[in-house]
Amino acid sequence: MCKRLRRFCIALLVAAFCVGGIPARFEVKGASANVPEYRVPDYVEMLHWRYVRNLITLREPFRVTDINTGIYFYVLSMSNGNHADVETVTARDTELLFQAAGGRSWTGRPVWVTIGYRTFSAAIHSMPHAQSTVRYNNMNGHICLHFYGSTTHNSRRAVYHNVILEAQRAFDSVRYLREQTVLATPSDVTVYVDGAAVHLMAYNIDGHNFFRLRDLAFVLNGSQSQFNLFWHDVHQAILIIRGVPYHAVGNEMIMINTGPIRATPTSATIFLDTTEINPRAYTIAGTNYFMLAELAGLLGFRAEWDGVARAIRISTAR
Repeated sequence: MCKRLRRFCIALLVAAFCVGGIPARFEVKGASANVPEYRVPDYVEMLHWRYVRNLITLREPFRVTDINTGIYFYVLSMSNGNHADVETVTARDTELLFQAAGGRSWTGRPVWVTIGYRTFSAAIHSMPHAQSTVRYNNMNGHICLHFYGSTTHNSRRAVYHNVILEAQRAFDSVRYLREQTVLATPSDVTVYVDGAAVHLMAYNIDGHNFFRLRDLAFVLNGSQSQFNLFWHDVHQAILIIRGVPYHAVGNEMIMINTGPIRATPTSATIFLDTTEINPRAYTIAGTNYFMLAELAGLLGFRAEWDGVARAIRISTAR
């Protein structure tokens, strides 16, 4: 575990037991981006510039997507020499470019470039310089778009190679998650907690029932198996603290009628107190669901299947 994050977890435990509680969610707010929604492409290629240059028609707009922010904008190429010298198409595209990059900078950013029906890994900076040909786009210059194997004009050396690799690895990660995607079906079961019926949103995946962690924290609150949750936005981590009251955030016990839906393995790091764990968990419609049988063992409650009543009976008594 990262030492910094471990110290953070320990500090939260101290707050929970000695101070009287911790916030249910910690949020780090980034820049607000009012941008069009972008869908990850089905396939991304890392193709050598000698081939890509023949696919780019001069003066014809194509799309550039900043991977780190999801912001995309349109550019057109004024030259396909050692690399693509491009300009934004409109003032709005320039605004989106600077919004994604945080202003003007020579620092290369990993991007996906969509030309026709194909998408390529590339790198781009946001520092307009030298000549420009597009009027009224508020750029006053052009920027450089590099693909694998492209070089600078003067030194004729390849640049931004690691950034282009980063763009390709980003898609490889997405492709891996797609391959791990499974079908989740809403569970038609009744749940009883210490004899009382509760209405919990649950999904069945490969014959196992998965529940929202916050819903379980809500219904187990006050019992011997109570626990609290903390989300660390920077580290994308879920911290589960056993034996302390749960602090509700207001979105618990919401029933959603989705029908069968795709589920992907959660990408969050998960800690039980200060120990990193790897329970089976999936992200469904933006929310993390955990396998009930594993949670029972981790949190100290019993979960039994009543086949006659088609019900799950949870007991918190120890």
